[in-house]
Amino acid sequence: MTKNELKPGDKVSYIPYKGCEEKYYQNGIVSQLSDIDGHVRVVYKCAEDWENFHEYTSALTNINDLKLGWNEENRNEEDCNRM
Repeated sequence: MTKNELKPGDKVSYIPYKGCEEKYYQNGIVSQLSDIDGHVRVVYKCAEDWENFHEYTSALTNINDLKLGWNEENRNEEDCNRM
């Protein structure tokens, strides 16, 4: 995936580490395209207030660690933060 394929408001899944099972992906929404090559800003935690995602803090995220669309499986938030 490239930055040209993403736009603010797109739903994405963050892959926290190589070989991670899909059940550990973390859902987020692209908030901004970044000036840093290969990165976008993504909101991951917004108290399930996804309609107002733009009001929450975003994280600079490497596009290579993202998959387009949300993973709807149950996720373990602790494992999602493991690198």
